[in-house]
Amino acid sequence: MTTTRIRLAAISVAAVVAGGVAGCGSGNDEPAEKSGKEGGTAIIALRSDQQGVDAASLNDVRENVTRQLTDSLVYRNPETEKYEPWLATKWTISDDATEYTFTLRDDVTFNDGTKLTAEVVKANIEALQQKGVHSTPAGLVHGVKVEAVDEHTAKFVLPRANAGFLASISRADVGIVSAATAAKPLAERQKSIDGTGPFKLVSWEANRAVVLKRRDDYKWAPASIAHDGPAYIEELRYEVIPEDQVIYESLKSGKVDFFEAVSPLQVNTLKAAGVRISDVIGSPGLAQEQPLNVSNPILRDKRVRQALQFAIDRDAINKATWLGTNQPAANIFARTNPFWTDLGQYLVHDPAKSVQLLEEAGWTQVGGDGIRVKDGKRLSLRAAQDSPTVQIEQEAWKKIGVEVVIDPPLRAEANKRILTGEYDITYWEQTYPDADILRANYGKKSGSNRSILDPNNPEDAALDALLEKQAVTSNAEERKRIVNEAATILVRDAYTLAVLERGKVWALGKRLHDVTPNGVDQLFYTAWLSS
Repeated sequence: MTTTRIRLAAISVAAVVAGGVAGCGSGNDEPAEKSGKEGGTAIIALRSDQQGVDAASLNDVRENVTRQLTDSLVYRNPETEKYEPWLATKWTISDDATEYTFTLRDDVTFNDGTKLTAEVVKANIEALQQKGVHSTPAGLVHGVKVEAVDEHTAKFVLPRANAGFLASISRADVGIVSAATAAKPLAERQKSIDGTGPFKLVSWEANRAVVLKRRDDYKWAPASIAHDGPAYIEELRYEVIPEDQVIYESLKSGKVDFFEAVSPLQVNTLKAAGVRISDVIGSPGLAQEQPLNVSNPILRDKRVRQALQFAIDRDAINKATWLGTNQPAANIFARTNPFWTDLGQYLVHDPAKSVQLLEEAGWTQVGGDGIRVKDGKRLSLRAAQDSPTVQIEQEAWKKIGVEVVIDPPLRAEANKRILTGEYDITYWEQTYPDADILRANYGKKSGSNRSILDPNNPEDAALDALLEKQAVTSNAEERKRIVNEAATILVRDAYTLAVLERGKVWALGKRLHDVTPNGVDQLFYTAWLSS
């Protein structure tokens, strides 16, 4: 894979980020050993409260807070795209990829002082399979059984072969927590978790702040990270600041040290004030997408779904919402995902084609309000997200005679209500370097079923079968062929609307150095503060 390098304004820093390991600052001329780097409190701005601290229940929190608190069994080195030891020192995989056996480190402790054992790993996986766990981690470990072979050997037995399972367990939302945390009700886990990470939770105040403290006994970071021992920064403080302009002014004044989602409109102003700005940091996952509810009789007809697809002007959305800094999607995968192929032919802007498809589907009558009617029923759909992208799409869809009502659920209820099929147009975006995310997201048999596939429908059943088949295929080339077939169906037949490949632009205050991107996760383990 071609690597991309981040250049930070105002200092000479480079970092490999195309799925990459790097630090926004690692690779500069600072020495790797400790030399006055220790100490200080880093202030990290969040636009909104993350609803808690546990990624088993909450999707947004995994890429910032939870990753500082928990480690994983294996570490995906984004520079090499290889999996390396972390909490596990080594592992074996059965020939049919149904059994993964991990040998654990014997010197790892949780923040509560208890030790990492195979029984604790077993309790973790079982806890992620209980009702109420967020659909992403639940899908990643669906049907997995864990046997504690001995104190430091854990054997994972999968319900079916899964060639991408290492990717699943490398993620923060499958990060390992203590036995006491694993035993907590999910509502309690949202308030407090104990992990093995380089930081420990001090407090979470809803709509105010999350405070983490450095663990002075931490010594088990992945070997490829150019630092060992405890983190440098003494305290991480995530502060909820709802107003973007307040965040930007705080970055300029030095009251905030880090913000992960800078608007392109603010880049030049922040640079002029001495704030360091990264290039767009891509993630090795999926493009921004909008799954369509194919259980709705209107959307059961793929011609209607394709009409919605061709009506979208991705270039216009990119320019209007991101000043052209992102890329229009050309697949459900982002280009940084190793399974990306160019499917752009199905994602062109062609509103005339949209009209043709709608008329072929029988939506030939147009009412006085410009909305198409068929058998006395208006062509009206319900969207679960209110965003600039959806608002632009809403206008484009209206021009071809489709009404889209934007009616978002409360954030805390969103995932549950989306997965029930209550909405017609939903939303999703995922960071995951392996193709098995398609099964986890769209599979009916063992995934979240975000497009509400019907197993009695032959086309849906065929898609679901491909999603299952790729997971049990160990031959790399054959698996890639199956994945491409499944991705082509998802895009061509508009089970989901891939819109943009969105990256993030980070802002770092003048005193913060060496934050390491790992996909979209931020690793503050390597970061340090200058005076």
